[in-house]
Amino acid sequence: MFREWVRSCHDVNPLMGHYFFTDDSLLSLVDQHFPDWSDRWSDLPGIVRADLGRLLMLWVHGGVYLDVDYECLQPFEGLLRQAEENGHDLIVGEEHLVHVYLLENLNDSMRPFVSNAWIAATPQHPLIGAFLNDTLSNTSRLLNECGSDDAVACTGPRPLTRLVHGALDLEDEDTFPPRQCGERPPLGSVMVADFDVLYPEYAAWNKWMKDNCVRDPESTADDEWRILPRARDDLANQTWARHGCAMLAMAEDDAGRYMSGRSVAVHHWMCSSCRPDTKKRLRGGVTFDVVRDVPGVVLK
Repeated sequence: MFREWVRSCHDVNPLMGHYFFTDDSLLSLVDQHFPDWSDRWSDLPGIVRADLGRLLMLWVHGGVYLDVDYECLQPFEGLLRQAEENGHDLIVGEEHLVHVYLLENLNDSMRPFVSNAWIAATPQHPLIGAFLNDTLSNTSRLLNECGSDDAVACTGPRPLTRLVHGALDLEDEDTFPPRQCGERPPLGSVMVADFDVLYPEYAAWNKWMKDNCVRDPESTADDEWRILPRARDDLANQTWARHGCAMLAMAEDDAGRYMSGRSVAVHHWMCSSCRPDTKKRLRGGVTFDVVRDVPGVVLK
């Protein structure tokens, strides 16, 4: 599973260097480049270290970060070239719209809502620097409030989305004064890929999404109950609920229903910090030797 997914990304992108970071290598990165955080780093919740660690890696090295539960379908080169040709120095992807509507409860006017499972950036990117400065300056919140249940809000997609919206607003010619030729926007130039490019699969295991929708009266199994393509009566006037339930109903039998020819990679939403079944699998030995099983990947 994880081994095959990591191998797919190496095989599809053979000309890129591939590096696998561990807890120890992240701590070494902190010691070397962010020594003021060395003493406190190990006290942070694991998911917070994972969220911040990917940004520390990108801040120092640049490149493409992706979670280990990504399966790659096409080379990243086309996406990176598209960004470069349009002057973008950071790429993120909008999360699957089923999540945007039914988990975040956002209407289209509030989009995009981006995920942090795949990010490409140049080194020392100003948006990543702003994220790290904003986040690491609040030590007590990181240590006391940002457990697995709060990571999305503390160090994950929600604060990243806020900064992405800020960057997009600053790039808008109607709201930002004209810049000199070659001048970089304050938060960089961000490209947001459509959801089917980097997040074409939704988290089918997340049953909370169904709670927004009308239950199919012919559905009997409590743990596998199905929905109709419409929102609950009390949410019928909410655009996000109507759109989300319609999309979810179309894909109940196929979490990859929205994959397209543009899909570069698939995030499988294993969520080791929040899914008991994934934790059980990992404890049961669903692990692999990176050096032995994917020899093209360098273990940091």
